[in-house]
Amino acid sequence: MKISIKNFMAGVLILMLSASAMAGQGKTQRVEVLDKLVSIEMPESFKATKIPESDIKSSTYKLPPEAYTHVKNAANFVFNYTTRKVADNQLDAFAEKMNQMLAKHSPKVSKLEINGQQAQLIDYVAPAADGVNVHTLILAMSVNGNLLMVTFNTPEVQASTFLAVGREALLSIKVNKK
Repeated sequence: MKISIKNFMAGVLILMLSASAMAGQGKTQRVEVLDKLVSIEMPESFKATKIPESDIKSSTYKLPPEAYTHVKNAANFVFNYTTRKVADNQLDAFAEKMNQMLAKHSPKVSKLEINGQQAQLIDYVAPAADGVNVHTLILAMSVNGNLLMVTFNTPEVQASTFLAVGREALLSIKVNKK
């Protein structure tokens, strides 16, 4: 098979541009969230976002939730440390309950271990209030006996750009020992 120099150079240029685009997405920083309860390796293009106080039910949360949004609003992370008591051995039951609640969206549930912590990852696509399909990843784990849920959302049309980045960030979560 003969390859012309012109086609070879075009291929090299495409590879270089692809690599530089991925490197730009790949710049991350370790971010401490929820009063330094956990940290996550998050892309630098995500910035802290204020959650309206009207959206926070104080009796539900052990610490106020935090959100980080992509600078172009193309994706976000939401961190919730709840008052719900959940031990590691109860995560399977929690994931099954979520699976039942989300059944019409055909969620995929995966049992994981992340940095020595048991976790469940729930992956599904569902329409938002505006009708746009949103791809959601929910990471659930027990931290100090309470339920931690970290949610990553991106519109389905942006999933090819952001889903792998969001999944990789979720899998980097680390519980900080006090």
